[in-house]
Amino acid sequence: MLLKSWETIKIKWHIFEYNFHWEGYSFLFRGTLARVAAGIPLVGYLIIFNDGISQYLTFENVTSNEIYASTLTASARLRFVYFGFIFLGIGEIFYRVRRPQVIKLGDTFETYKKKILSFASPRFFSEAHYKIRHSEFDPFTSGGKYYDRDFENFMELCTGAKPGKSIREAYESGKKADWNEAVRRYEPLLTGILEETYFREGRERRISLILAVLLALIGYALLVIPSFELFIRITYSSFNSL
Repeated sequence: MLLKSWETIKIKWHIFEYNFHWEGYSFLFRGTLARVAAGIPLVGYLIIFNDGISQYLTFENVTSNEIYASTLTASARLRFVYFGFIFLGIGEIFYRVRRPQVIKLGDTFETYKKKILSFASPRFFSEAHYKIRHSEFDPFTSGGKYYDRDFENFMELCTGAKPGKSIREAYESGKKADWNEAVRRYEPLLTGILEETYFREGRERRISLILAVLLALIGYALLVIPSFELFIRITYSSFNSL
């Protein structure tokens, strides 16, 4: 029984490790709060330790005046918020700087695909195809398991050049290229190539991803604590006054 449980844990860990990808955690840095967090600490110290502001954060009008050992003071509440923004801001900066290029182009696959198809060229897909076929790993996704012959047909249509021939030779022979038709006809193939590229390159720099996520989670936790404590005080005060 114990051995079976251990095998289950190993399988689940392998699945988690295999799918540990920047896209899966981009939601932590996508909101407005995360984006402005980096700038808040720059001016936050001007108000965080200001006694005139602290006195307005006791919330005595919405809670009872009783003070308990577990109650946060206004100053402590401000410190939680201040350091929460610091951690979140550092995590946000770290995320922006260290994320792979595919994530910079799109924090979701659909965004990435739309952006790539808007400016990509035959050369881009030729390089992506080369990386997939000459990688030391097998394809990570089903999209990477396409037929080379389909890719050759796509390249012939979008460049006018047959396999082994240069684009210049195709141009001189009068062979016409049709990029739009090639994208339309072979969209499933191109989607597969982009899916494989996005997943493969989105798994890079995972130590940086771990650090960015930890910093952000600590920041969010510090920001939540004062709100949770205030919620408990208001709830207790409301029921205590009945």
